[in-house]
Amino acid sequence: MQNQESWTTRATGDHVGTSPTECSVERRALPDRRVKPTTLHSVLTFRGRRGGFRRSHEGRGAFVDCPSPKVIALVIWVMISSALDALFTLVHTTAGGGEANPVMALALAYDLNLFVTVKMATAASGSWILAVLQQFMLASQGLYTLAVVYLGIMALHATLILAGG
Repeated sequence: MQNQESWTTRATGDHVGTSPTECSVERRALPDRRVKPTTLHSVLTFRGRRGGFRRSHEGRGAFVDCPSPKVIALVIWVMISSALDALFTLVHTTAGGGEANPVMALALAYDLNLFVTVKMATAASGSWILAVLQQFMLASQGLYTLAVVYLGIMALHATLILAGG
């Protein structure tokens, strides 16, 4: 008899001997977070647990709390590539070359620290915004495009390094 009561308690969540009205009382302490969609503010802080959607129709045009591992990998690639781009550009300019981007060339002519700061801040803020908007088609394509562009920039730097030395 004890085994049957334990099984009934586990399977239904009801305790033997309690009335159905006592068991139907809402016991959750936290409010249901599915009532309203994720806000942009909660997305910008990367707090929370929502990393995706359970249903296929929910995924596009909505925010999630945490970026996906693929998006994180792309952002890390963009940041590493941006740092290497800044380093290789400095090496190239000291050997007599120039910066192809006119805005970055202006920052480089003014100050080396300003050049690196602007380059890294631009890459960080742009990739962060695209990561926040990962569920929006244009932003998702933009992040992939940015990663491919940096792949091309790394290939260009490799070509310049191999040709020069």
